[in-house]
Amino acid sequence: MIFSGRKPKFRFFPRAYEIDGVFERSRQPCSICETPAEWLYVGSVYSVKNDGLEPCAVCVSAGRIGEALGGASYSLRDADLSDDVNSELETEIMERTPGFATFNPFDWPAIDGLPLAFLGYGDEACFKGNKGVDAAIRQAGDNSGFPSYYALIFGTLDGATYKAEIDLD
Repeated sequence: MIFSGRKPKFRFFPRAYEIDGVFERSRQPCSICETPAEWLYVGSVYSVKNDGLEPCAVCVSAGRIGEALGGASYSLRDADLSDDVNSELETEIMERTPGFATFNPFDWPAIDGLPLAFLGYGDEACFKGNKGVDAAIRQAGDNSGFPSYYALIFGTLDGATYKAEIDLD
């Protein structure tokens, strides 16, 4: 199957195509733009009006889900952002950044009004040996450190700082 490579980047979820349960490769038409999806979003769309939307990555990135829902409010996650995050960044996180699997609602971390990027789960091999991730997991309350099945790992956009949110089942 040949794909054209329509694969937008998500600055607050740079590994969106690597994490299971977010996107799937597909030729199925996007339920919004009606073109072959290439990357079909398989995560949740939280809205009272969600009639089984299956948007492509391009439509998620462009924020077209709201139009498809007739202007109904929606979110791609069950999370809260701190009050110092401006509304433009909040919209980018909640409506134009793909969701990922969590057990519970969580607080999306931010530093000085800038949301951190979701990097993955605290038991992934890519974090092994990363002292910043290990320290973030311990600081969040999981004293065992890496690997932590319950940790959501976030980092600043420059990669200098890590934070973890513990998401118990």
